[in-house]
Amino acid sequence: MAEASTQIMKCPLCLESFRLPKVLDCFHTFCEGCLSTFPFDKKNLKGKDIFECPVCVTPILAPTEDETQERWASNLPTNYRVLSFLNEKGSESVDTVLCQPCQEGGKTQTSVAFCVDCAEYLCRSCRQNHKLFKISKHHVITDESVTANQNYESDSEYPAVCHIHKKPLVYYCNDHKVVCCVQCIPDGHRKCIKLDDIEDLAKSVSENGSLKEVQDKLEVLSADFQKIQGKREDNLKIVDEQKKDIRKLIETWRKNLVKKVKELEKSALERLDEVHEEVTTELENRLKECKSVIAAVEVSSFMLEEASNMKNMRQLFIGFAKVSKQADNYSTTLQSLYDRAFELSLGYATKKEVESFYNADSLGDTKKDSKSMYLSFASINEDEMLKSMERYREYENKLPASDSEEENVKRKFPQPKPSKMLSKTLSAPRYGKFQFRELDDN
Repeated sequence: MAEASTQIMKCPLCLESFRLPKVLDCFHTFCEGCLSTFPFDKKNLKGKDIFECPVCVTPILAPTEDETQERWASNLPTNYRVLSFLNEKGSESVDTVLCQPCQEGGKTQTSVAFCVDCAEYLCRSCRQNHKLFKISKHHVITDESVTANQNYESDSEYPAVCHIHKKPLVYYCNDHKVVCCVQCIPDGHRKCIKLDDIEDLAKSVSENGSLKEVQDKLEVLSADFQKIQGKREDNLKIVDEQKKDIRKLIETWRKNLVKKVKELEKSALERLDEVHEEVTTELENRLKECKSVIAAVEVSSFMLEEASNMKNMRQLFIGFAKVSKQADNYSTTLQSLYDRAFELSLGYATKKEVESFYNADSLGDTKKDSKSMYLSFASINEDEMLKSMERYREYENKLPASDSEEENVKRKFPQPKPSKMLSKTLSAPRYGKFQFRELDDN
């Protein structure tokens, strides 16, 4: 209970102890400063601008066009029960409240008193001026010492006034589920079907046990919400563990890819050396053949020159005939070389799997999966629970059947799958293949 009381004394927006607690029509309490700066999403409901309570999303009348959000928050009723509890505990948030009238004037003054009728904190100067004005001279003002230690025990000490019209709250609108003053009725409740007197309702609630009934309901609801909170906390732990597993999986893929790339690089370079050696050997052999023929032609040319210098006509003709035949053979050899006069070159054909790798935008995809959270709640009736169970069964039936527990785990906690192109890359035998082609000189 002590922990619960501590939580109740914390603002749902800033999650810290209340600083000047202000209560909305739905009875949820927030710091005035939080309400004055909270980014409400203004909506239109039946021609009226409304805010939604940050806790229960109950429609709350928004500030008028000529009223700032700060002024609107300041005019909200103060939650004196919360304030009393904070005062009793000696909360620092009460001791350091600033003077509200000075704040509206752009000044910063520490408050020394509190006007119960206006629900405003006052500095020393404003306190003195408050007693001078006719409209406020009879207001109940407490000094700092009382504010810091006052424990409101009497219900009459809680000023139940409308924060809009500053008039006593006397009616309860069953249509809007809000309390209102006599001025609220023509302003916003003329078409409401049922307006009840607050005092009559209070007597009825006290006598018929409704207070105990609501209190019991709140306790049950609190227990049910704690179940959901526990599930959410467990879910957070599971998601954190899944993140670690997915990170390890991604790192494993990265290591495997780097390893595979190095293997493919080594294989590709070895193939490059192999094909290059093959082409080089063939080119060198062809070059040797050319050099050999050129040397033979030079020898024949020398022999013909020697024969032409001979005075013996027979020797001259024999030399001529021999060289002439060699020249014919050279022509045949040249034609053969010409027919085989192709230029060799190296080419590289990249594997499609490798090309696909460069088009990959990620190693895989981490996806968010959701499924029904089955819980039993004491605050939900049996029919609703049966409907919830039926929805859960329908979801389970949509899952593919599997006898493998491992598959069931994977289905419940899906892991990111690498893209097909990356899978193909890891299975590729090499980057690509080298080819050498003979190119016609023509």
